[in-house]
Amino acid sequence: MTSVLVVDDEPQLLELLALILRSRGFEVFTATSGVQALDLVERLSPSVVVCDVLSAPLRGLDVERALASRPNPPGFVLIGAAFAPPNVPCLPKPFRPADLFALIESLVRVPRS
Repeated sequence: MTSVLVVDDEPQLLELLALILRSRGFEVFTATSGVQALDLVERLSPSVVVCDVLSAPLRGLDVERALASRPNPPGFVLIGAAFAPPNVPCLPKPFRPADLFALIESLVRVPRS
């Protein structure tokens, strides 16, 4: 089963995303901050991290950079941003769940290196 860590500082959106992903058959973990996300990645090794742009002190792209520097990093999707660096999949809000599912599934098929 593909595991997904969802990171968002808005509790209602976090729970909605978790519910939608679970309904699609993903194992879902949640975090409300970038710091908590990095800790959970270390302990749980999710396949993919779906991260909101977040607020300071550790923003979504900071989380992505920290994960990318590790060996065998999980796939990463940034949500809520209008743009991201070319190597970072991004979904601006609002987005369709089908688009998120497709991104996650593509990241699982082609792991990051």
